[in-house]
Amino acid sequence: MILASCFPSLPLIGYEHVEDLEAALANGFTEIGSLGISLLQDPAVVGR
Repeated sequence: MILASCFPSLPLIGYEHVEDLEAALANGFTEIGSLGISLLQDPAVVGR
């Protein structure tokens, strides 16, 4: 946890899944939810 020691007052986030998530959880991290991703199919729609 080198990064955590550099920034002790800030939360750390990650986007791990499967084996990496299991390792993170085993090392004290907490799963808080899933990551949602939105995709804009038509860039012309932006700004309407």
